[in-house]
Amino acid sequence: MLSGLKERLFRYMLGNENYFRRQGVKIGKNCRLLGAISIGSEPHLIKIGDDVSITESIFITHDGGGWVFKNENDWPRFYKEIKIGNKVFIGTRCIITPGAVIEDNVVIGAGSLVHGTLESGWVYAGIPAKKIKTINEYGRKFENI
Repeated sequence: MLSGLKERLFRYMLGNENYFRRQGVKIGKNCRLLGAISIGSEPHLIKIGDDVSITESIFITHDGGGWVFKNENDWPRFYKEIKIGNKVFIGTRCIITPGAVIEDNVVIGAGSLVHGTLESGWVYAGIPAKKIKTINEYGRKFENI
């Protein structure tokens, strides 16, 4: 059991939209950020649209591997923005890589590795994330519930 202060801090930091906004993440309306979401060291490079749900995922906005090419004072750095459109669901434990663009009306299955552009209107899953079915095909499973 966590002490009172530690528990409040834990709840404050994990999945808290206001915390991410204060760190510089641009977040649209009606978003849901749940669980341990890592926004890395450049949160200002993350842009999230409206009606987005994200659970326990990692956002990577840079490639620190340039460290192996470092000289005495500096090393090459690679930073890219991550853009998420509107009406997007990102399942648990996804990894979103530098430069990823997730267009509107996209569902991403749990554990997927996202890079490049995910086109509107599709469900993606896998490592790397690939098109699985259209969003309309996916929506049919909810018709008889």
